[in-house]
Amino acid sequence: MKLLRHAALGLSVLLAACAATPPAPEAADFDRWVQQRYAAPFKAGDAATWTQVFAPQAIGLHDRMPALVGQAAIAEFGQRVAGFLRIERFDVVVEELRVNGSWAYTRGSFSTRLLKRSDGSDSGLGGEGKFFFLWERQADGDWKIIVDMGNRKS
Repeated sequence: MKLLRHAALGLSVLLAACAATPPAPEAADFDRWVQQRYAAPFKAGDAATWTQVFAPQAIGLHDRMPALVGQAAIAEFGQRVAGFLRIERFDVVVEELRVNGSWAYTRGSFSTRLLKRSDGSDSGLGGEGKFFFLWERQADGDWKIIVDMGNRKS
């Protein structure tokens, strides 16, 4: 009888733990988030919406730039880009996803064509490259980027 009670208690604890843990997102979820929450607003010049994919403590690491530390610094960067450049092309391809509990990363490639808003000429800032996003599950269950790292091919 005692063994049966312990088994029932163990099973109830296990079931409660499984119910409390949200299912791990699929690769399609992260690909959709990268396309809809990162690439589309950035391409549209919508820095306010683009910034929402980042956690407050996020860091942006990109070649030939100082580190962007915090969501406010990333937002300022997005606003500067939107003010000076028209993004003619911004294609992002997620090539790998790894999820481990409340952490995940996506790795992939990108291709951009960035034109000067002033005269429509090529800015020389576009090109092809690779990126890495480190994601963290937030207290509300949403996933936010905490590290955005990208660099262009030489």
